[in-house]
Amino acid sequence: DDIPLLVDHFLARFNARLGRDVHGVTPEATAAMMAHPWPGNIRELENLIERAVLLAEQPLIGLGAMPGLEGMAPSADAPEDIEDMGLKAYVRAYTAKLERARIRRVLSAEGGNVTRAAKRLEISRKSLQMKMKEYGLRDAPDAGRGSR
Repeated sequence: DDIPLLVDHFLARFNARLGRDVHGVTPEATAAMMAHPWPGNIRELENLIERAVLLAEQPLIGLGAMPGLEGMAPSADAPEDIEDMGLKAYVRAYTAKLERARIRRVLSAEGGNVTRAAKRLEISRKSLQMKMKEYGLRDAPDAGRGSR
C-alpha cells in the first residue's frame, strides 16, 4: 500500500538531487511496482526510482525504464494499444489490476485465510469472496486455506 507514497517521496528527493523534473510514473509502471514482491525491500525500490529519474527522457516514467518489472505489468487481458482506450475504461482496467494484485498479496500474507484478509482489506468476507471469484483467485495456491 505504501508504494505510491514511497515513489512520490523518492521522485521528489531525486528530482531535487539530480536537477530533474519527473512528474510521476505511468499507471502500467505503478501496477508493476504494486505487483512486484520487492525482495530487496525499500532500498530496491529507491534504487529503481533513482535510476529511472536519472535516465528519464519524459515527464512520466514508464515501465520500460524499470528493468526487472516488465513481466510484472498486469496486461494479460488489456488491449494491445492502451492509447485507444477511453479514460473510464483505462481507469477501470488498471484499477481492477491493482485491486487484484492487492487482494492476492493480502491473501498470501494471511496464509489464505479469507476472514483475516477481508478484515485487513476492510471489506466484508462476502465482498472478498466475490472479488476472488471475479479475479480468478479462488484457485490460487494460498486462497481459501484456513478460512473456515
